[in-house]
Amino acid sequence: MASSSVTYNSHAQRPDGYPSHAKFISTSPDGSVFRKFTELNVRNLLYLQSETLDLEAQLYKHDAEDVEVIAAKSDLDDAVARDHAARSYLQLKRGQRVMDQGRLELVQRIREALKAYNEALVLFGQVITMDTPSRRVMKCLNSVENPLIDFGERYLENEGDLAVLAGSITKSDTLTERIRSLFGYTLRAKTADGGQEIGYVSLKRVDRIVNIVKVLLATLFLGGAILVLYFVKSNKIRPAIITAFVSLFALCLTFSTAATKVEIYGASAA
Repeated sequence: MASSSVTYNSHAQRPDGYPSHAKFISTSPDGSVFRKFTELNVRNLLYLQSETLDLEAQLYKHDAEDVEVIAAKSDLDDAVARDHAARSYLQLKRGQRVMDQGRLELVQRIREALKAYNEALVLFGQVITMDTPSRRVMKCLNSVENPLIDFGERYLENEGDLAVLAGSITKSDTLTERIRSLFGYTLRAKTADGGQEIGYVSLKRVDRIVNIVKVLLATLFLGGAILVLYFVKSNKIRPAIITAFVSLFALCLTFSTAATKVEIYGASAA
């Protein structure tokens, strides 16, 4: 008789399909690549915007009617009722006239439409600014056979519409990416499940090598500049040497760090 208790085992095999693909993606932050559905999100926003514009036009039409009736005062009771409803939301809610009920229903529809529109707008604003996966990540994902047999099989085809959720975590400078690409096999780490299909690069090992290279480059630029300026006595050539070293230093910062342009200018000027 089978036991009713279930024991969780993270190393257990998963059936091919969504279970196995989910396990594969979850083994590394780089694998969290999904569609943005940019066009569908834009279309949805256009629909919500159009709906809200229509409600807005209806509300402003009622406002124009109120202004006209209140100013004319041809029907004093109607003018007073409209004036009170315009000045007091509670009066509008308590109003017994069909007009008041219709106006209140319109306000509630606007509230619901704005809620849906604002939520969609904010969420899409977050999605559209997500980082796109690097070529290294795409090469890795495309090298593995996708076990899905429905529409999910083709979700990686539109690379321009993909987002990596861990972009801010896994983003690195050009030097780090190059070392990953060139020495990734040497710096690989064992996977938790012993899988051999994909090699996972040890970020700690990469960071150690990158730090060593950065120290060597900094020493080379500083020591090299001092030595060259020591042996070159001509004051006409020295400015050109200084300019060359500063330019090389800025170029080195561009490829070996994630510094912004302003930070690079500041470091070069210092």
